[in-house]
Amino acid sequence: MIQDEPVYRSQPVYERHETYAPLLKRISWSAVIAGVVLAMIVSLILSLLGTAIGTSAIEPLREGNPVDGMGTSAGIWVIVSAVISLFIGGWAAGRLAHREGGLHGLLVWATVSLLTVYLVSSAVTGVVRGGLNLAGSGLSAIGSGIAQVAPAVGGKIQDQLKQQGIDFNLNDIQG
Repeated sequence: MIQDEPVYRSQPVYERHETYAPLLKRISWSAVIAGVVLAMIVSLILSLLGTAIGTSAIEPLREGNPVDGMGTSAGIWVIVSAVISLFIGGWAAGRLAHREGGLHGLLVWATVSLLTVYLVSSAVTGVVRGGLNLAGSGLSAIGSGIAQVAPAVGGKIQDQLKQQGIDFNLNDIQG
């Protein structure tokens, strides 16, 4: 090496800037879906556990009103199990995501809430629809029964009116 030559050092000619991806590209949807599935499974398991505990607590032969206080207990259990299942699902989604774990947990909560509302409203709609179909077929049966009985009853009424001297013909009204 010759002494008179300058020494060149490699230095960047640009300034270092950190850039962030847009929000939708930062969301790990696979982590959110895994959290939703985990939250739904934990909710199902806790619901089955609550049902088992509730049914084992009922002793109809020993108590006068065996279901007294069950509504309050069931309501508390539903709230506690929902909080536990949403916490576990949100925690799992946050741990599976590379960044912004809180956002992923919030997305799990929102998705599970929407799914729950959809499933409950579908179940209620099915029950109401079934009840209305049952009521409609019952009314139809009543109507056909009335249609079969009406001519005989109408004939008896017409005979009673003739006996009293009133000339009244039901066929004129129906016609």
